[in-house]
Amino acid sequence: MWQRALTRREEFPGIEIVLWECFRRFPDNLIFRNRLADVQVQQGRYCEAEYLLRSNIESFPRTAASYRKLAELLARQPGRLEEAIPIGNQASRLSGYRPAGISKLLKQIAGQAENPATHSKTLVPSQHSAELMKRCPDDGMVKWVALNGRAMLAEFRLNCPGLGVEDSAVRELQFLANEADLPLARFLLARSLPNYDPSNIVSAGVFPVEFVKALRRSDNKNWESVTISARSADSKWLVRIAKAVRIPKIEDHDVAAWLSGEQKLGSMICSVLQRRLTERISGIDAKGAVVIDLQKRKRIVEKALADVAAMMFDEEIAA
Repeated sequence: MWQRALTRREEFPGIEIVLWECFRRFPDNLIFRNRLADVQVQQGRYCEAEYLLRSNIESFPRTAASYRKLAELLARQPGRLEEAIPIGNQASRLSGYRPAGISKLLKQIAGQAENPATHSKTLVPSQHSAELMKRCPDDGMVKWVALNGRAMLAEFRLNCPGLGVEDSAVRELQFLANEADLPLARFLLARSLPNYDPSNIVSAGVFPVEFVKALRRSDNKNWESVTISARSADSKWLVRIAKAVRIPKIEDHDVAAWLSGEQKLGSMICSVLQRRLTERISGIDAKGAVVIDLQKRKRIVEKALADVAAMMFDEEIAA
């Protein structure tokens, strides 16, 4: 509702903040993810939009919309038509259409291409978030959405290749973690910065923060404390999957049955994770049976686990 109202007023920064919070709560919703890319393109932030669309494709390789948007984005940048056409052809194949139509469209877009848009490299995050905190109404939900959205945007810009705003993005997250006392910001710092340790902060014991800290470690020493901090059924399930990925000696037949679709769990978080993982890591053996190999696809599994852990702040803070 907020996103639609802001769209009508063309308040793109506000739209983006709301969409980032939607992204956190519903990481598998491609409508939100692709709408975010649209907002970035409308602001001339091509570098960020390309990174987001490529991330969408990596997470959801069988969905045509992100391929099409990426192809059109590349085509509008001088000299990138040849790169755009095969991506557009893949969008057509996934949609069941012949490639000729999309190739013609991309050539038309390329013919109208302007000079490459210069993405914004100036981000003064601490000032922005400080002002945001002052302007936000006392309504706790509004402030929660606004600050979480700022944190998600800052982490995205921290990891966006070639953007060159790493320092300011880190300052943004640190401001949100320390001055705004935002648990999500600590989680995102732990997810993105290997040396970040929020252990001196009281709310560091919140499960998602402990969980992502353990995921980042190369050893498996933190899992006992993570297991203790896992209070909900969803968090306990994430720990079981992570252990099955990180510790090859552990053979969890319930996890294997769940990933292969033989066992269903009712929660939205588990449904999101199951859909994400089965699409990315399942294969078919010589006998036609579904095969799941967690260890071989460790990076993909751990990224999905970290995305899903970010969904859990609402229930963990309330608990």
